[in-house]
Amino acid sequence: MLQKFKDNLFLRKQRKGLEREKKRIQSQIEALKKFPDYGTSDEAHTEAVEEYESNLSLETNLSNLSEDIDKALKRINEGTYDKCEQCKGPIEKGRLEIYPAAIICASCTGKTKKR
Repeated sequence: MLQKFKDNLFLRKQRKGLEREKKRIQSQIEALKKFPDYGTSDEAHTEAVEEYESNLSLETNLSNLSEDIDKALKRINEGTYDKCEQCKGPIEKGRLEIYPAAIICASCTGKTKKR
């Protein structure tokens, strides 16, 4: 009974952290979408284009992270949050604390990197 209570507390903590991170990421994505100031000189134009290209890459990474967070929140709702998608075993609690959107256990991560 105590373990189930601890598990519920852990899941609530994880959900809250994931939701907070999702809001932070969304605000960063919105900030990146603001139209750049191209300036009046060729140098300013070049800098603006470079910044825009860099922002596109960052926006893609943030969007991917946002999707991972959505998946993690869905897994919490489904009761599969701590289950590895590859081996179906448990995902280590420490791993989920470090990266709350993890979908595979440390063992399977090691197997994936070796390929």
